Amino acid sequence: MTDLIDKLIISIACLTLYATNSGYGISVTPLIISLSISALNSYYDKKVLRLVSLGAYILICQWQPKFLVFLPLVCYDIFVTKEQLFSLLVFIPIVSYFNQDSMTFGVLIILFLMISYFIKFRSQKFAEIKSQFNNYRDNSQELSILLKKKNNDLMDRQDYEINNAMLNERNRIAMEIHDNVGHLLSRCLLQIGAIMTIIKDDQLKENLSSVKDSLSQAMDTIRASVHNLHDEAIEMILVCASLKTILEADPDISVVGTGNNGSQAIELFELLQPDILLMDIRMDTMTGLDAGEFLLKHYPNARILFLTTFSDEAYIIKSLRIGAKGYLLKQDFECIVPALKAVQMGQSVFGDEIVTKLPSLIQKDNKASFSDFELTEKETELLVRIADGLSNKEISEALYLSEGTVRNYISTLLEKLQLRDRTQLAVFYYKNK
Repeated sequence: MTDLIDKLIISIACLTLYATNSGYGISVTPLIISLSISALNSYYDKKVLRLVSLGAYILICQWQPKFLVFLPLVCYDIFVTKEQLFSLLVFIPIVSYFNQDSMTFGVLIILFLMISYFIKFRSQKFAEIKSQFNNYRDNSQELSILLKKKNNDLMDRQDYEINNAMLNERNRIAMEIHDNVGHLLSRCLLQIGAIMTIIKDDQLKENLSSVKDSLSQAMDTIRASVHNLHDEAIEMILVCASLKTILEADPDISVVGTGNNGSQAIELFELLQPDILLMDIRMDTMTGLDAGEFLLKHYPNARILFLTTFSDEAYIIKSLRIGAKGYLLKQDFECIVPALKAVQMGQSVFGDEIVTKLPSLIQKDNKASFSDFELTEKETELLVRIADGLSNKEISEALYLSEGTVRNYISTLLEKLQLRDRTQLAVFYYKNK
């Protein structure tokens, strides 16, 4: 648009000069030809066209001097370009007709050429400045968008950190209850069981049984409040001593060795080759599940019975998968001796509470098993819904979570599984289903 306005101004100036200098006669032909050349150059904007049209017009000027008036209009398109040196050829026809009578006319033509060059130069600079301004504006808008995105990411990250801090604090409190109360109750139950095994007074046994029932109810309450936690095997020596007392009260059972962690369990098993290995799950150095997996890999006929405090679903599923013969809760100490005898006879044994969970756990394990990737139950549920193609809003409604929490879970999943986006999460689900 700027070029068209410039050409219009130059055309009016040239036309005025043409009208006031009628020495060559008035004709519209120079105006039409110069406007046509200018229009073609504006429309096609081709280097070859500019050079050819300028050359042709210079030849016409050499033949018809009246065409010289519109040289500034024709030269406008070649000024401030790589081909602008060719514009010096216009001086050939100007000098050819430059004499005393036409000196003023020639000077005006040269002046108009200079004005045309200045106008083109100004318009070119204006276009460059405008282009730079647009670039700066676009860059600033892009930076603004990026800044807004980073702010949103920061807010999401802040929500995630706050949520993580809350979860960590809740887990810390729950773990303290678990470690300090759950194990004390578990230890008391085993000690009462050991005492009831060795005393003969029926009245005292009845009283101890009442205490045991109360402690069992307390354990049930804790287990209902504190779930998905891992029982740290503290004070293992005292627990082992109580268990040994209960077991050796039966003449058919002999305790050949005791240990305090998974590594000792492997060493003692390889050394003593017991008929049955009764083992806790969460212990120092190596967990019972890891020890059991190692032993069953190297000793496929090994009979392993797990004894723990809480009925953690992930532990139960893994114990089934590695081939354990049973899974009991410590509070059910009356079942330990019968369970050992049943395992000795080739049976698999699970506590009453575990048995009620087995159908749903087996079904869940058959549908999808992601325990090897250390995914929580909530993360697994989220992964299933992502694979079903649900949006964050739909997932939040299905799982009763906020959309921010859903985004945090997705970020955690991507980080855990070393994936990039939701599509890869869905592919991961179906590959490991």
